[in-house]
Amino acid sequence: MDRIFRGKTTEQGHIVEVECNGETSLLSHETHRNIFQTDRDAFDFSPKLYTWGYDGKCAGYLAGAILFAVTDDAKLSLEDYPLFKVDHVSRWAEHWEISEYEIREWLRAVGAGDVWKIGE
Repeated sequence: MDRIFRGKTTEQGHIVEVECNGETSLLSHETHRNIFQTDRDAFDFSPKLYTWGYDGKCAGYLAGAILFAVTDDAKLSLEDYPLFKVDHVSRWAEHWEISEYEIREWLRAVGAGDVWKIGE
């Protein structure tokens, strides 16, 4: 299963879609709460939508949510989202796309462990 994560900017704001096996769903805006609840002091749980293209808090929420969606590992997502945000999320334009494979390769490159077994 190689999911594709896509972001697009619309009149309603930023939308992040996840495509898997030909079906598309939205990345939940509540996902960051599931990830970061183990570190409540670090986040104020902003209700804002995910954003990208800059190095801010909501871009961090998106980075963590994507890593969690791929790995299903809150600890790993908390540890690695800042670098994923800098390396990817902060550089994305209005419309972007990244595959699960690319994310796992990035995790492997930064030494996140056996990322091909995480989340499967």
